[in-house]
Amino acid sequence: MDDNTTTLARLKQNINSDIFKRSDRNHQRKNIVSDLYRLHEKHKGKLSTSTISYLTKDLDYAIAQNKSRAEQLSQNIYSIIPHSFGDHSKCDLSWCNYHKDPENYKHESLPYGNNLNVEEMFADLSKLFDTYAKNSDKLANCGSSQGNESLNQIIALKAPKAKYFGSSESLPFRVCVGVFQKNEGRSYIPQVYEAHKLSPGKFTVMHTSKIDKKRKHDKVNASNREAKRKRLVKKGKFNLNLKAKEIREGVTYATSISAPAKSSENVEDISHIPDPEPEVTEDPVSLKDETFVYFDLETTGILTKALQNYNIMKNFELKCGGFIYTLSLTKELLPDRKTNKQSYNQESLVKDIVGINYDAHNAIGDVQSLQQLINTLKVSPRILEKHSFSVQYTVYMIS
Repeated sequence: MDDNTTTLARLKQNINSDIFKRSDRNHQRKNIVSDLYRLHEKHKGKLSTSTISYLTKDLDYAIAQNKSRAEQLSQNIYSIIPHSFGDHSKCDLSWCNYHKDPENYKHESLPYGNNLNVEEMFADLSKLFDTYAKNSDKLANCGSSQGNESLNQIIALKAPKAKYFGSSESLPFRVCVGVFQKNEGRSYIPQVYEAHKLSPGKFTVMHTSKIDKKRKHDKVNASNREAKRKRLVKKGKFNLNLKAKEIREGVTYATSISAPAKSSENVEDISHIPDPEPEVTEDPVSLKDETFVYFDLETTGILTKALQNYNIMKNFELKCGGFIYTLSLTKELLPDRKTNKQSYNQESLVKDIVGINYDAHNAIGDVQSLQQLINTLKVSPRILEKHSFSVQYTVYMIS
């Protein structure tokens, strides 16, 4: 159950003091995110949404990896904030890679891989996560009420709350078919028809079979890592597009926005919404007769931001057709490295494939070795094109 009521306290007081409650995992996660966003208001510009996602993910991993191990979970939670700020003395070797390569270690999900460094924020985050650590026994034994919520929704469709079925003779049947649908799918419909000597009909059988097939597919996808990653990417793109459109359109819906006191301030926003701009897609770039330029950047976003700041983006677009994402390129060309748990970082690839060592902290060395790597791999234009994207797409994604 969730933690939004005092039901348990009343039960302990009036019925049995030994009653134990398992908190719902999803409600706990929402509470954690809400707590972090409250701190976000206090530390605007310092505690970014990407940092919140990182901290939430760390906590999710800790909870998932320490089910029924409250003490170990408590230790891991205590170490999350110091870990984020560069103190790895409390980190567990099973999940922190700092101790494997201290000199080159970077955070995978924090902005630019850098440590957090705001002392005031450290104090607030530590205080918050210490609270979670002290309640590790509750977090380590989280359950899930999703199954209950799902069943409630199914039964509500069979016996809508807007209609009174409490005294109806059909209520037991409605509840039963709801339970059956939850457990077995919709195959009960043709069975009911047949039990009453009725033909279920060709389309009824086809439709129920199709829905049950989709149900099984969705169930498999719910636990598939690639499907989860795809959902997260899709969600990220949706939120990015939504934010961009909200900025373009201005405020169109808010409490009392059209009230006399506020309407004069928002006349333009209320009266006019600009026409939608065509969405830029991640389409490959044609590489016919293109000259390849190798360069070293942490992210193309840095380059495009700089070009925008100096108002030379248009000139750049005339000269540059697009970019190629070399990480996804090498992952496709060398799938065995993943199987063998070998790194895809450029230094390792150059050492294993080209057979040379180079100074990874030297930008010129990075560029020259990247060129040697691509030449050694002899990548076909078709594969290169597959992993390319336009300048416009980069601008669109960071705007």
